[in-house]
Amino acid sequence: MSDRKSLRWVLDIAHPAVLGGESLKELTGRFMHEWRIEDLPAAVCLPAFTQQGPWFENRFGVRPHQAARGTLISNAAREAAALPTEVVLVVDPTVKWLAENLELVDIRGNKSAQPCIFKTETRKLLAGLVGECLDQIGSHVAAGQTHVAFDGVDLWPMGAEAQRIMLTCFCGQCSARLLQEGVNIPEFKRVPNAWNLALADSGTGISFVDRFTGVFGDVSATHILDAAKLKGFDQPFAQAPQAALHAYATLLLQYMDARHRMTVEAAKEVFDTLASAGSFSGKRIFISECMEYDWTGGTFLAKLDAPSICDELWYDYDQPFFMPSQVSTRIYLAKRSRYTVDAFWSLVEYVKDSRMTATTGLARERDFRGLLEGRARTALGALASPGPLSLLSLPLSHERVSGFVVPALTSEVARAAVDEALAGSPPPRGG
Repeated sequence: MSDRKSLRWVLDIAHPAVLGGESLKELTGRFMHEWRIEDLPAAVCLPAFTQQGPWFENRFGVRPHQAARGTLISNAAREAAALPTEVVLVVDPTVKWLAENLELVDIRGNKSAQPCIFKTETRKLLAGLVGECLDQIGSHVAAGQTHVAFDGVDLWPMGAEAQRIMLTCFCGQCSARLLQEGVNIPEFKRVPNAWNLALADSGTGISFVDRFTGVFGDVSATHILDAAKLKGFDQPFAQAPQAALHAYATLLLQYMDARHRMTVEAAKEVFDTLASAGSFSGKRIFISECMEYDWTGGTFLAKLDAPSICDELWYDYDQPFFMPSQVSTRIYLAKRSRYTVDAFWSLVEYVKDSRMTATTGLARERDFRGLLEGRARTALGALASPGPLSLLSLPLSHERVSGFVVPALTSEVARAAVDEALAGSPPPRGG
């Protein structure tokens, strides 16, 4: 880049372990050198929560995350103010310790160790905890220089088995709202059902259709059918008449629209509660993926482009690229945005938790190291290569692009996190 000094970049510290034995000043200096950027970051992202707990003392009695050197988020905020740089508080609402009695429920009625963000109680807890965290950060960073980012990439996890697609969430509150929106829930308990037009069991995960119009336009039932046929997802319906296929596509679109509205409503309530309480006056940021529809996020990217929802959208750079017209964007320099980064750090914490390794799918795992190292390779492989070359293709001069976000994850950090997780984890069954 010829004008590196003009770039407004953000360093994303997704987990306290990233700091390790380094100060924030040392960490930012290292990334500035690797990316050949002359200016300090406009902001650093700090996580409000990890899967172990909040990164701060709190009145809710939830045990704080035990970070290296005993640091809490207030220490990191103090270091950020000294650089100086602003702070983005990243809120991951999927943390397992928040899920007690607030769990997600899939279409079969099975619960998972993740809270449902649509539940009224979850939103109140999130706003209360984040408000308390902001108060502590506010002792070091001015209110207008502290921003809140809602991490919306994995709110509604999916499962599949023999082409049976299991989506979340169908708890009492979600089901009531979906029915109110006109979604015929019993139809999704049949096999095949409308989900099979856009989702398929790949054997190792779920393949999905995320491009429908190709231009981030309004999606119709016809768009869904055309995309399904293009990817061969219409095969389960080979004997169905065209009218039946169109009915499936219409039902699927009803579900997607309803889930989008529910997701946005939850995020907005958290933002609005914080603002009305006077907890912050900074930017409201929504983290998503560059997909027309994000299945695990539950949102249409183009419909997030609204000042009533957020001030800034963060997502990865992909083709076709969505350029918002109403809010700003900051390009996240990793494929699938924060999805793979979050997945790595969540697994690190899960492996250290004896309850998770005994009561979830991890109970069947025989090789924790292999699992962790595989997740680390996926996360590291998704990152853009450090240096100006990775920035050349980005539309950084566009008036709607505020800059870019660099995830603070390296092979050294990942290796240390894997070793530390294994040192504190129960042995795998049969190991």
